[in-house]
Amino acid sequence: MITAVLQAVSKPEGPGILGDGSDVSLPFGLTIESTVLLELLAVAAVVGIWFLVYGAVLTATRPADVDPLPANADIPGDEPPAIVSLLAGRWKLNEDAAESTLIDLAARRWIELRQPGNDPTHTTVHLLHHPGGRPPKDQQPLTPYEEMVLARVQTEAVDHVVPITALTFRDLGEAGTWTSRLHRLVIEDARTRGLTRRRISPLMVTLLSTLAAVPAVLLTLVIMERSGEVGAGPGAGLIGWGLLSALAGRPLGERDTPAGRELAARWFGLRTFLRNDEAFAELPPSAVTVWDRYLSYGDALGVTRVCSALIDLGMGNRKRVWSSFGGGWHRVRVRYPKFWGRYGATVPRVLIGSAGVLVVGYFIVKAFGPQGFDPPDSRTRLLGDLPLILGLYLVVRGLYRLLRLGGDLLVPKTITGEVLWVELWKSTAEQEDKPARPLVHYFAVDDGTDERTTAWALPSDWYGRARPGDVVTITVRPWTRRITELVIDSSRAARLAEAAGVTVAGSAAAGPASGATAAGSAAASGVGSTVPIPVGPLGSVIPGLGQAFGGDGGAALSPVLASAAVASAVASAQGGGAPAVPQLLSVDEVAAALGRPVVSDGAGARMQLGPFELVTFSQPAGAPVLVVAVARGSAVGLVIRGVRRGGTPLPGVGDEAWSGQGWVLGRRGDTMIRLNLETGSAAATDALPGLLGTALGRI
Repeated sequence: MITAVLQAVSKPEGPGILGDGSDVSLPFGLTIESTVLLELLAVAAVVGIWFLVYGAVLTATRPADVDPLPANADIPGDEPPAIVSLLAGRWKLNEDAAESTLIDLAARRWIELRQPGNDPTHTTVHLLHHPGGRPPKDQQPLTPYEEMVLARVQTEAVDHVVPITALTFRDLGEAGTWTSRLHRLVIEDARTRGLTRRRISPLMVTLLSTLAAVPAVLLTLVIMERSGEVGAGPGAGLIGWGLLSALAGRPLGERDTPAGRELAARWFGLRTFLRNDEAFAELPPSAVTVWDRYLSYGDALGVTRVCSALIDLGMGNRKRVWSSFGGGWHRVRVRYPKFWGRYGATVPRVLIGSAGVLVVGYFIVKAFGPQGFDPPDSRTRLLGDLPLILGLYLVVRGLYRLLRLGGDLLVPKTITGEVLWVELWKSTAEQEDKPARPLVHYFAVDDGTDERTTAWALPSDWYGRARPGDVVTITVRPWTRRITELVIDSSRAARLAEAAGVTVAGSAAAGPASGATAAGSAAASGVGSTVPIPVGPLGSVIPGLGQAFGGDGGAALSPVLASAAVASAVASAQGGGAPAVPQLLSVDEVAAALGRPVVSDGAGARMQLGPFELVTFSQPAGAPVLVVAVARGSAVGLVIRGVRRGGTPLPGVGDEAWSGQGWVLGRRGDTMIRLNLETGSAAATDALPGLLGTALGRI
């Protein structure tokens, strides 16, 4: 069939269906029969019309923009957070769907998230209801995708406990399969609720496939006319129709519905409200104990930076990276160029390659042009002109690359922004006696002008000079996307130390970073080996802050979690956090009410959690029994709104009080107290309202 097709376009046999067989002169001395030219142009025109229609369909079915409603603290509905994540992502799912579902399972008391100290990376997940057990009281059954997340916890748990960082998949293929199934189930649920629909409906796919039959039939007639073989034409037409139909039917994701847009506008109002509270973004997953479903919905809406950084179910996405450059945390979509040799190439490489292409093209044109070698019957064979067309393409390509390289050298570009991602891009081939040597790294920078960016090429010799979170100024060649100069304006570690009021010892000179510890990172970015911690709230709330900056060589926090710790400490030091907890409840009172011995080791049991201050009462062996959370200010109203939806009123306790499974919450004036029972009997649960009344009475 292929031979027949080639004969059809290279050996015309008399007049065709669109012409009289006369020759048509083309540029560069080429000729072709008018019948062949018109037939090819007709097929190309019809195919072009099909692509125009397809492009119009893609434009018309793009998810519509949603105008958010004004900021509002009320939770707009009871949709699962995974559905909210779909709406917040403009009908595209990402890792927030699984992250927010995990937090929501804790808010609904299917699991429990415990943070034993100030480091959120030590958070553990505890199964409260074992496989086959009853669901929590007054809770709706889980959706299939919520069951998937719970099953992931059950699979990894040992003795019903698993560290939150151990939920990450160890096999990328398994992670991809699991994620695809989760996303499919979320989309099915959203379609059932009428909130989303296929971007291209089955009816539209059928219409596009039917329209694709027009160029297929025309191609069939042309080939049958030219080749004289009955089977060649239908075969080529069927292949062409199949390719266009497959393109029309490929999945393109979801799009909005009127109900989905209306609901998304309300959820965006909550997102605006949560974004206005800077402390909310710094809350760790264990804060769900106090914030309830607000934290899971905040994660779904993309405003819980620490939770997103900590929870990883194997769906980490280097193409969607957090950035704080330009004010406020936001996510940036990063594209990583792969194809075309110019990306990341040096000047000599582009120059030699372009000159080589230009020379080869010139000799091909010279050999096969009007003055060169003229094969027999070349004026009546389109195939005989292909070498000349190839030569002309190479000449144009070589000249184009040389001109663009000249523009790169004459007009460089300077960009200032925050480093988002650094990753190996290209390296030499590994040989028996010589290991692979890195040549260039991806270097993604957010300049704050757009929510999308394309990674630049960083010479591998400069790798380690800047790390994610640093603010840098780079000089680049826009066409080859290669960095020619790199200056660190401020390092992330130095900014955190300055924000916390920490006196930084050491020089400010930036240099190549070395080592995997935070101490190495600090040294590379200008932070000295000692970081004095001031006395007062900062030192008492975050005793490990010095380690986070490499102070004593101990276990270091990650940069994201160190940022959370510093932000919380700064809020407390400036009087913006929770009030100091008085002696609201004594150890003896708690022990008598719960009917078991408890201890509270003073400062070691106290922790700052955003605007809340927590005190933990534990068993003598160390397991937590009761957590008391106290807060003032805007957080009080936000939490109260949440508990009113699912709590049971407790009349006569404080100004207002509510209870749920294993918890009670009450307010007196602008101060709120919440008691969470971590372990205990039904009698201990019944004692919680009395303890709450005692605590509120001492405010």
